[in-house]
Parts: sequence; C-alpha cells; structure tokens
Amino acid sequence: MAYGEPPHAEFFIGPFHRLTKDVLGSDQRLAKFTQGFDLILEDTTFQMYSPNRLKQVEFVTQHLKKGGIFVFVEKFRGVDEGDYQRREYQKDYGFKARYFPQEEIDRKKTAVLGTMFNNEATLEEMARAVRAQFKHCVMTWNSGNFCSLAASNSKENLDLYVSQMPGPAIPHEYVYEAGIFPASTIVMKEVPL
Repeated sequence: MAYGEPPHAEFFIGPFHRLTKDVLGSDQRLAKFTQGFDLILEDTTFQMYSPNRLKQVEFVTQHLKKGGIFVFVEKFRGVDEGDYQRREYQKDYGFKARYFPQEEIDRKKTAVLGTMFNNEATLEEMARAVRAQFKHCVMTWNSGNFCSLAASNSKENLDLYVSQMPGPAIPHEYVYEAGIFPASTIVMKEVPL
C-alpha cells in the first residue's frame, strides 16, 4: 500500500468461510467478485483448521471462476516419520537458526506447530482432494516438508501461470521432490501427484 492502492485488487479482512456470495454482493468494493476469483492462494491455512483437505478444497473451489487457478502452499505430513523429522531438524537448525534466535524457534514450536502437525495431510491425501475438483495440477516448489501446488481445470491457464515463474531459488539440499521444474501440468484424472 506504500506505493498506492492496486487498481484491481481488494482486501477482505476475515475468515474465508464468511466471504459468501451474499457478503460479496452487499459490499460495493467486493461486488465484482460475485462471479468468482481468477486465482485463490491458500498459504498454510487449511492445516490450522482440519486435516480434511477434500472438504476444504471443495468449499473454497466454489469461489473460483471456471478456468481459475487454485494455488496451495502446504506443509505435508511425511509418509516416513523419520524422514519428516530429519527435514524438520534441517529446517530448524540448518535454515531458521541463521535468521531467528533459538528461543523464537522454540516458542513457535510450542505455539503453532502442534496444531499445524495435527492437521497436516499427506501429499497423497492432498492429491485426492485436488483430483476431486481439478483436471490439472503441477508442483511448482518444494522445500523440506513444504510443497506448493497449482491446480486448474484449464490446462492453458495453468501452463501460462507456470510459464511466467522463474525456477525456485532453493538450495538443492532442501529439495526432496524430484522433477518440479521446468514444470508441466499433469492430468489429475489419469496421473496422481
């Protein structure tokens, strides 16, 4: 906002589930979104409420325009608990320790990470939830136990979105999912994530 208000953007302060069609239609600033959004970004939010990605993705997708793109940034529960924990140690002691004092890292573990962990889904569970709503999905980024996925029913829109992204700037030792860039969309009905 320091550079002025973006001309085609609005900001709604509140939980997404309160952003109903009625609320959108009754607010002059938000009325232009009653037909849906071109892009929805979920950034580590689902895991603060529930592990039920199927219902969460279904609920939010109703607000996406046909051909819109849904971007998910999630921390995923590992299939192998040992691998999951090693990635957590790497993040805490190899990355966060460069930028945060240990007390702050410990405080976040106590205040946030318990809730987050209990509501994490596996990448396979997320793939099933995304597959139920979308034909195409691509992983655009991963680091440690985190991944970013972009999904759409429009391969063209998703390909255009991905084509505008530079490669992820992540040290190789933090990348655990192979073949994410250059990204190309996959058909969700035929191929799992």
